[in-house]
Amino acid sequence: MLSTWTGLIFALSVAISAFGLPDGLTPSRTTVDLAAHFNPIDIVTRPIAMNPAIPLTNAQRLAQGLPLNRPRSHYGARGALHPRQSSTCVMRTGRISVWVDGSYTGYLSRLPNSFGEYTPATDATDAMSVTLCTESETGYVDIIALNGPSVYPYVGGVVGFASSSDNLGAALGTNYVYIAATTQGTSSLISLPIFQRGPAVSGPNAYSAATGLDRHIESAIWQIADNDQLSVSWVNSDGSLPAVQLLYVPSAKAFAITADPVGFQANFGTAQAAIFKFVDVQSAPTISEA
Repeated sequence: MLSTWTGLIFALSVAISAFGLPDGLTPSRTTVDLAAHFNPIDIVTRPIAMNPAIPLTNAQRLAQGLPLNRPRSHYGARGALHPRQSSTCVMRTGRISVWVDGSYTGYLSRLPNSFGEYTPATDATDAMSVTLCTESETGYVDIIALNGPSVYPYVGGVVGFASSSDNLGAALGTNYVYIAATTQGTSSLISLPIFQRGPAVSGPNAYSAATGLDRHIESAIWQIADNDQLSVSWVNSDGSLPAVQLLYVPSAKAFAITADPVGFQANFGTAQAAIFKFVDVQSAPTISEA
């Protein structure tokens, strides 16, 4: 029996010697080509606390010993305007319909995947209820999920796992941004929670909470057109605005934005063009809305 084990150990040592390992690496669970993965692998994600499927009123929250809903005033206490702060924020409440490759597929789900990234929902009961705060001077929008993750209420962008920087560009196919649950991306230099466009900043978000991996965020990444179609944008670290596209990634059941769709698919596999549209809660999207 001992001679059998000795033979096996010798055979394994020969195999390792023959093939070797890359310099500086030792065998481990994570010794893989991580750059080829849209999300990290071989980790155990942590659960994300959720708001109720139907948002509670303040009276219901008090009865359950919960904190009150956020006040309707988006900018908190009244006072002098700060840079990038608008005196008018137009509030609307509804849902977000999802279109993939030109076909209506359902709504944006209130339930993120295990990485804190938003997914599509075919069942209206799982649809996210949102409040849009449209900054009147620029048309940029903060989207707040009323029945999504409780600690990360904004529908924002989180820098992707395999991205080499916070920037998107035409030649940066491995750089991308998740559509995920975030806090508001405000500058640390400004004391009030104001409407703040990028560049990306450090801030709490569901992806980092689920994975333990720190990633930067932007929350005010949306604009809304007269037909209620939402377009997405991203501010690079130098203040530039790359031309970006919203994609649906079927393998992850998640949405991402990139400035290099061809390079993105070469690195991460199939991705489909996606469109988000705001709809009032009384409305039901139809194919004619495309």
